[in-house]
Amino acid sequence: RGAKYETAASCPSIFVVTPQWLIESFSTRKRQDEAEYALVSDITAEVEDDKQKKDPPVGDALEQVLNERERSKLFYPCQFLLLGFEEDTKEMHLLEKLIRRGQGTIYWELTETITHILIQDGSDQVLM
Repeated sequence: RGAKYETAASCPSIFVVTPQWLIESFSTRKRQDEAEYALVSDITAEVEDDKQKKDPPVGDALEQVLNERERSKLFYPCQFLLLGFEEDTKEMHLLEKLIRRGQGTIYWELTETITHILIQDGSDQVLM
């Protein structure tokens, strides 16, 4: 399974989702069910594999949704921790922009206030 599943299992009160959750939520202007984008169950993993085959690359999808949608309060009062993303990349900047445009808050360390952990697919990072 890898470290991302161990991370999810160690934080049962926090939603652990993929970037696709942000994209789908923002593009439909409605927060999607986090369980459909979670990284914690066998069924979800199979569904996520099928979705990834149909979805465009994350960077392309982020740019598209940012160009189509205005600011909203969609992610207020969500507090995000981004895990496993390379620093100073185009994808990371687009994720930050999308979260902020939806009035979410980004943290760089795990705190008691985190509501969502956004995990880069393939990440081997763990929370300490």
